[in-house]
Amino acid sequence: MATEPNHLNELLPMLRAFIEGNSTGVVSVPMQWKTAPVNSKDNLLELVPEAYLDSPNPSSKSISDGIDQILREQVAFLIRSGVDFENN
Repeated sequence: MATEPNHLNELLPMLRAFIEGNSTGVVSVPMQWKTAPVNSKDNLLELVPEAYLDSPNPSSKSISDGIDQILREQVAFLIRSGVDFENN
């Protein structure tokens, strides 16, 4: 079983500097962590884990593949559940 690498030793000094106000700005490792100032005047602010991590934009193919996978799972669920498609 593969385990994810532990980045805690890399992250702690940057996190401490950010909390203490000694940070040089935004520090980001895409899809892992991001430190950025919080705009407390933003009425739409949500503090949600992972919601604001930098990540690549999805390709059209990955979106299409995701939709295909979801549809297959939903149809399989309906079939397993005994839905009568002809009378609904």
